[in-house]
Amino acid sequence: MEDETTPLLKTASIQTTTSTIVRNEKASTELRRAHFWLVPVLLMMYVGINTGYYVIQQWVQRFIVIRYGVDTGNLTTTAGCDAQTNISGYAAYMRVEQDTAQWEMYVSLATTIPAFFASTLIPSYSDSFGRKYLFILGITSTTLRLAVTSVCIYFQWDLIWIVVAAVVDGMTGGFYTIMSASMSYIADITPTGSKRTTALTVNDGLLLICSTFSGVGSGFFIQHKGFLLPIVSCCGLCVVAFFTAVCFLPETHMKHHRTKPKSALCMLKRMTHIYTNNAFKKRRSAYLILITAYFFQELVSTHRSSIEILYQLGRPFCWSAEKIGLFSAARHFTQGIAGMVLIVPLKSCMSDITLTIVSAIFCTGSFVMEALAITDTVLYLVPVLATFAFLAVPLLKSLLSIMTPADTQGSLFASIVLVQSVCGVMADFLFNQVYSATVSFYNGAVFLLIAALSMVVVFLVLFYKITLTPEQEDKTVILERGSDTIERS
Repeated sequence: MEDETTPLLKTASIQTTTSTIVRNEKASTELRRAHFWLVPVLLMMYVGINTGYYVIQQWVQRFIVIRYGVDTGNLTTTAGCDAQTNISGYAAYMRVEQDTAQWEMYVSLATTIPAFFASTLIPSYSDSFGRKYLFILGITSTTLRLAVTSVCIYFQWDLIWIVVAAVVDGMTGGFYTIMSASMSYIADITPTGSKRTTALTVNDGLLLICSTFSGVGSGFFIQHKGFLLPIVSCCGLCVVAFFTAVCFLPETHMKHHRTKPKSALCMLKRMTHIYTNNAFKKRRSAYLILITAYFFQELVSTHRSSIEILYQLGRPFCWSAEKIGLFSAARHFTQGIAGMVLIVPLKSCMSDITLTIVSAIFCTGSFVMEALAITDTVLYLVPVLATFAFLAVPLLKSLLSIMTPADTQGSLFASIVLVQSVCGVMADFLFNQVYSATVSFYNGAVFLLIAALSMVVVFLVLFYKITLTPEQEDKTVILERGSDTIERS
């Protein structure tokens, strides 16, 4: 009897151990109170990064104004704005505007070009090492960048050092790494379908809400306290975010679900296999159409604030830092509220695909209005039209995510972040060059170009909707309503 009983006891022991492991793994990835530490980490990082962005954008022009000796005494107003009829003053204004556009392009490219290469590899390794390391890596490099920038502003070092700091940040992916970490983290703790769509939308909405406070705060900070205090405050926020992530943020991608670390080439192939592998053959065209639509949506969204700041600093607006901050706050606030409050009622009457098309149309209209604005009143109407413009970004990410198996989510979001970095490089170069070339005769021309690119998203998503078979559309609707089942080909 002992010989017959012993294996049964061993089997029962193995089953009990396996069951315990499964329960522990499940408990680690289900939404728990500990996971809400993600919110303060993201809040501090989003506010720190966005405020730092506004400070650096306006410091670049301020530094050039000082270097050219055309300081008007106002922290943001250039010589051409005070000397509307003075030929030499206008010439100085044009020189400042063109040089500002060039240097801002250098700063942006210094981040996005290294980030392009980093984002092809680093986020994919979260499938092997977990999501937490992405947060730590991204926060560390961002903190270092802001610290170096603070020193540059304090000592008024040449702008090349701000470019160097941006390169260091870009080598780890910087903001793109943090975004990839947040998306993968959310995907781990939310079921496929409407809950994940809502969570991703709230994440992007949170970014826009933080941009709202950053715009207002940076404007008042710069106008009344100068440039140093805001940038040092941003650095401090990132330091607190680092220790919060290290000490309190739990891991969501547990060892049981991780893939074995592979070479950089293998990880690159893993990131692209959902678009090329035969296992995804039935969904390949859908992936390609949606990722292309996402590319154009990111392209028109990623550089909007930078071009808007140049546009508003110049004639005929000549806005102060406070007015620039208020406008940016209004646009980000309306878009953030639309994402976080209206997404649920809108999804109850429209599918994700239809809502994406509507969002892209609003986005196009807001750029056209911005291009045609010649008064402050018209320009302040742009945030109203842009209210639904941001929804296309999280909706496209959600549509891609619901088609992707759980063990490939990290690679999917790595490819999404790669697209973001590519768009950053292209937008920084293309739109700054267009603005610099057209500012002398029509400074709103760049927004007409962006509006045309935004319409491409409308046509691509329409094409995707038309090409869906009834069976595929039914499955998409089921997933949007919250099914946890993903068809595996």
